[in-house]
Amino acid sequence: MKATLMALAAVVGMTLSAAPPARADGSFEIVNTNEKATIIKIWTAAFGQPKDPWHEIDLKQPIGPKTTSRFDHSGDMCNEDVKVRFDDGYEHTFENINVCDGNPLFIN
Repeated sequence: MKATLMALAAVVGMTLSAAPPARADGSFEIVNTNEKATIIKIWTAAFGQPKDPWHEIDLKQPIGPKTTSRFDHSGDMCNEDVKVRFDDGYEHTFENINVCDGNPLFIN
């Protein structure tokens, strides 16, 4: 069974001319709300930068169903594309996610 993904995170209060300030703790959160599938890989790339390659996030352990994981964010780019792969092989890309605004990315 293929996992169905749904992004519930929203980018709020952004402007085109300036990025919002980074979170004080420099981290962002991914919530796997799926009942069965486990997230086994995550990559990020700078949004709007087509020459920026995908950068794999080092998962200490897979993100199981109904589990939350927090990741460190470094650098001054807040808007990222985020790609996830589930243990059933399904992949999905979320575009223009603000990893600095404190809103978690919910994945189902």
